[in-house]
Amino acid sequence: MRPFGFFVGTNGSGTTLHRAIFDSHPDLAIPGEAQFVAKMAGNRERYEGEGFDSGRLIKDLRKQDRFENWGLDFDDVEKVLAAPPVEDFPGAIRRLYQLYGDQRGKSRYGDKTQANIHHLPLLAELFPESKFIHAVRDGRDVALAHTDGTKIEQVAVSWKRRVTAGREAGKALGPDRYIESRFEDLIEDTETSVRRICDFLDLPYDTQMLRYYERAGDIVATTAVPDRHKDIFLPPTKGLKDWRRDLSDDQVARFEALAGGLLSDMGYLRKFEKVPMSARTAALRQVASDGAKYTVRKVKKAVR
Repeated sequence: MRPFGFFVGTNGSGTTLHRAIFDSHPDLAIPGEAQFVAKMAGNRERYEGEGFDSGRLIKDLRKQDRFENWGLDFDDVEKVLAAPPVEDFPGAIRRLYQLYGDQRGKSRYGDKTQANIHHLPLLAELFPESKFIHAVRDGRDVALAHTDGTKIEQVAVSWKRRVTAGREAGKALGPDRYIESRFEDLIEDTETSVRRICDFLDLPYDTQMLRYYERAGDIVATTAVPDRHKDIFLPPTKGLKDWRRDLSDDQVARFEALAGGLLSDMGYLRKFEKVPMSARTAALRQVASDGAKYTVRKVKKAVR
């Protein structure tokens, strides 16, 4: 069975760019985010028993906005799950991805879902042919992708949590099933980075992949927040986001106070050998405040 590639990462780490590049391959189709796969996999016994209940699966898929964005007709979904009958949940999911690929004239499929960074062990078990490409990027540049008012401390905590989760799961999977694709390398030497991932996925390299920006509109149209992905309409371009230019010293200090150790582990140079105590205190105070607010919201939701 050919590798089933899963592109994972954090918001702003380049997962959409990876999708744009690899969906431009003439043989590979990557639909929009599929958060429903891991979610539904947690309840796979709902569909598996004495025979696979395709009807129940389809009923649940109709409730998934992310699946609706795939643009598949449910009559086609019913047909592809019925003949021959599906045996289990992973088999059903494979057929959905293959249907998406078939309708685009492509023989292979992959997935790009950022949140799957927390589900690598589950997906690896469900799909023995799965391989994982973890898109990583300097967290300080990732912070620049958050234009919605997200505080620098929230980005640092989230970036550290997600990247750590992916790296720990990847270490357990081993190099045959997990690699990291650094955004900076992808921009600096796109062809070399893309060829490396192609080799990992047993996918022949094709020059069309480097012209992804010519059809970027098709990709952006199926993202949750289209305005965040204007950069993929351009060829690989350095410096579009640069924390050295666009973050204040105080913002950098607060980020490094919370995630500086991981930056160093990943080979990114830190600005502060020792973060000023004032910045460290401010960062920790903000994290504590955010944690308290989250707890209050969680309690109120539970009460409702």
